[in-house]
Amino acid sequence: MAESTYTSTWMDLVETSFSQGYVEAAGYRTRYLRAGDPDNPRKLLLMHGITGHAEAYCRNLQAHGEHFDVFAFDFIGHGYSAKPEHPLEIQHYIDHVHGVMDVLGAEKYYMSGESLGGWPPARFAQLHPERVERVVLNTMGGTMANPQVMERLYT
Repeated sequence: MAESTYTSTWMDLVETSFSQGYVEAAGYRTRYLRAGDPDNPRKLLLMHGITGHAEAYCRNLQAHGEHFDVFAFDFIGHGYSAKPEHPLEIQHYIDHVHGVMDVLGAEKYYMSGESLGGWPPARFAQLHPERVERVVLNTMGGTMANPQVMERLYT
């Protein structure tokens, strides 16, 4: 019988110095993972895809933490962050990102988002270019969400 290897998202963080906790961002309790030096002026926000969570970036925290103060967070309606009782639209996520930025207090941010996580930084950068240093979009979804498809993703 082959030897079984234990796997866990948290195994990717064994050698990584990080913290996790909660902040109040845009009126929502927001769960985060943070790595790197909090005094580093280079702030990197990592934003996960639909039905995802901050752990999507466990394998990235250590490497990015060498260059940035890294903040991966659960979007509202995802992971351990608040679950609003109203349908979530992109503007809600944009406001949430803005709230996270306000909590961290830096003037400009590096942003990286995958899938759904690409929509808010892309739009935020259009609306507030003075607050954004650079945006990286990874497999960003389309620009129009079909309500029936979105409902199936959440159920």
